[in-house]
Amino acid sequence: MLTVDVIIPTYRPDGKWNRQIAGLLRQTYPPCRVLIVKTGEPLERQEDIRARFARQGIPAEFMSVTPEEFDHGGTRHMAAERCDGDLLLFMTDDAVPADCYLIENLAKAFSQESVAAAYARQLPDQTCRVIERYTRSFNYPEESRVKTAADLEELGIKTFFCSNVCAMYRRSVYEELGGFPGNTIFNEDMIFAGRLIQAGYAIAYEAKAKVIHSHHYNCTQQFSRNFDLAVSQKQNPQVFGMAKSEQEGIRLVRQTAGYLIKNGRFDQLPALIVGSGAKFLGYRLGKCYDRLPEPLVRKISMNKRYWEKQQAVRGHGEDVLVSVCIPAYNSGAYIEKTMESVLNQTHKNLELVVVDDHSADDTVKIVEGMAAKDSRVRLEINPRNLGLSGNWNACIRHAKGQYVKLLCADDLLYPDSIEKELAPFLVYPDVHLVMSDTRLIDAEGRKAGAFYRWPKKGLTEGRKLARRSLLFNNFFGAPCNNLFPRASALKAGGFDRRFSYIPDFDFWVRMACLGQVYIIHECLNAFRIRRDSNTGEVMGEGGRGQDYVKEHVWLVKKHGRKLGLSKAACRFSVWWRKSRSRLIHIYLKIVTK
Repeated sequence: MLTVDVIIPTYRPDGKWNRQIAGLLRQTYPPCRVLIVKTGEPLERQEDIRARFARQGIPAEFMSVTPEEFDHGGTRHMAAERCDGDLLLFMTDDAVPADCYLIENLAKAFSQESVAAAYARQLPDQTCRVIERYTRSFNYPEESRVKTAADLEELGIKTFFCSNVCAMYRRSVYEELGGFPGNTIFNEDMIFAGRLIQAGYAIAYEAKAKVIHSHHYNCTQQFSRNFDLAVSQKQNPQVFGMAKSEQEGIRLVRQTAGYLIKNGRFDQLPALIVGSGAKFLGYRLGKCYDRLPEPLVRKISMNKRYWEKQQAVRGHGEDVLVSVCIPAYNSGAYIEKTMESVLNQTHKNLELVVVDDHSADDTVKIVEGMAAKDSRVRLEINPRNLGLSGNWNACIRHAKGQYVKLLCADDLLYPDSIEKELAPFLVYPDVHLVMSDTRLIDAEGRKAGAFYRWPKKGLTEGRKLARRSLLFNNFFGAPCNNLFPRASALKAGGFDRRFSYIPDFDFWVRMACLGQVYIIHECLNAFRIRRDSNTGEVMGEGGRGQDYVKEHVWLVKKHGRKLGLSKAACRFSVWWRKSRSRLIHIYLKIVTK
């Protein structure tokens, strides 16, 4: 028999809280432990609650967090780490068991080894309005169902629908996949459920497991709630990118209208229209929240403390150490200006690590001179010449910062580059790469155009970006426009030394496949284009150009299958790479020396 631990976050619970406690005490499948997380004010009758559970041999524990500390995913995860039951049952403090079989019916779902989560049916309470009553039946039908990735085409976003109002999880799988994400505004349950589906597990909807739970939101609250819902979806494209949710919302409105007409409730149609309009408007605004003024976002959102926390987190960015690493080889002509651009950053907590690959010019002398003036500069000299990829890997090894930027010795950073590229990491824990646009300059530093990232800005799914980059264009760009966590680089395996010309392209693909990428549409760096550079020599005709195309062929073979590219798509990618390299060759002849 699997053991069950119950976790209940509470915040100013009302009369439903007493009914919930009474319902849990009469379960046919009693929990082994109840953990109650108090947010804010102390709970009334805490010792009485503890004594009531103790009389049935169930230990009831209490832990506290402040309202400022509360996080939908992080707080629940913190509670889960204190539990050791086989199954973890999460409930909100207003979910009342409808009968004594709630836990028993949820636990039955886990007789199937593939099931990693199960959630209960939510029934409306007696005071529920007719539209909300129908919404309950739409989202929680009478029939149970087990959902897997195979159901995505049929069910869409409902494949990973799961509600922590009353949901049970297999603890071993929960821990395996890292638990609920922290720093979430909403939807921590569906974000984790999406991970379960992606990992090949199943989610069970148990209609026989029932709780009484419904909302009484007005139009303003619906507007704010749907704003937050859209924000969470945009911030987690790796999950919500699997299926669109708009069509499901439209289907709900249509079926609700049909239900009202069929039952002669024409008086409720205006409320449906106004309420649906508020939901739609809130949702659409939430989808573009990152383009709205921050004061407006805080005013709209239902979770204002979330935004206050984000602002506080960003304020602590100055404490984060960033390593800017310059792999140098015969770079004396440009490296001093490159280093100055790093040392003049608005983000001051950084180290500048120059890794020299046995230069024959005055590179080392220049770096030593700058190191004598600024303690943030550190020179490392390889024991032997390691080549391009080997030297880039040496940079990562020597870096001590939490985040790393590789900067070629002739490129430049604009003053706020590190500050702006670091900011997304402080807000989004699943981001593994932040990219910005790049200004192109010639040998003398004159502007020669710009290179822009993937058209979409903000968060995007890394695998999608990698696939489009292989197929059409390297949207990742040069090392100077990318900032990444050192831990992610080590997880991805560093640079593949089998590549001579595009080791960074291969590296960015693997980094992007780890999770999310954040794109900043602003030129925060400058890439120097020279005819005698590696880029200049491999583009267009000639032996090195042919070798470059051969490496692209290998790159497509290496990653194409796992990124879902067909054979025809791979052939197109190679043809386009040949054509594009010739065009770039012509461009370089015109603008470079």
